[in-house]
Amino acid sequence: KMDISKTIARVRNENYRLILEKRYLCFLSWEKIAVEMHYSIQHIYRMHDTALSCVAAIMRVNERD
Repeated sequence: KMDISKTIARVRNENYRLILEKRYLCFLSWEKIAVEMHYSIQHIYRMHDTALSCVAAIMRVNERD
């Protein structure tokens, strides 16, 4: 859980980081995240996809170091 937290903390976009925290650290449902952030669930899914791309880029950099 610490590794996940550290990786999420490196995501620069605040909204992306918040979605990742709510989903993977707080274990909230997609519906709850959408309501709390005042976005449609479809938009949350799109932002989550982009957030995961950011995480993948961070992980690639970590592998090189």
